[in-house]
Amino acid sequence: MYVIFLKDVICADYLKYGRQEYDFQENTLVFVSPGQVLGHPADGSTYQTKGWCLYFSPELLRGTPSVAYFAEQLHLSANYFGDLIKKETGKSAQEYVQQKIMNTAKEMLADPKKSISEIAYALGYQYPQYFSRAFKKVTGCTPNEYRSERITV
Repeated sequence: MYVIFLKDVICADYLKYGRQEYDFQENTLVFVSPGQVLGHPADGSTYQTKGWCLYFSPELLRGTPSVAYFAEQLHLSANYFGDLIKKETGKSAQEYVQQKIMNTAKEMLADPKKSISEIAYALGYQYPQYFSRAFKKVTGCTPNEYRSERITV
């Protein structure tokens, strides 16, 4: 699940988010994606928090993986959004989105019941061959080769 929450009380000074610590004072907006670890050092303390939270499945985003789309959803210009992504990740927005798509593709390829075409369409590709070409460019192997390697390992 993706999670976006706005914390409305002070419950900790800093929060470990990924590999870094962040200021976690009152009115902090926090974003968490699937597989991301979020927590407070294990000092035994607990907090009663209040605020607002939005949870949504990665399925909600399937079929919309473009830089312009995400910039529009955030009410930002594509250029400004790209600058923010570059600053945070060191990659262009296009590279970052492509990397996320390919990571999702790898997860989906683990399910042998899903065809390459189904995966391509689910990821927003109009043609499966475009997906296969992009996948090979990023990973060095075709989706079928990747799937075969995972099965034999």
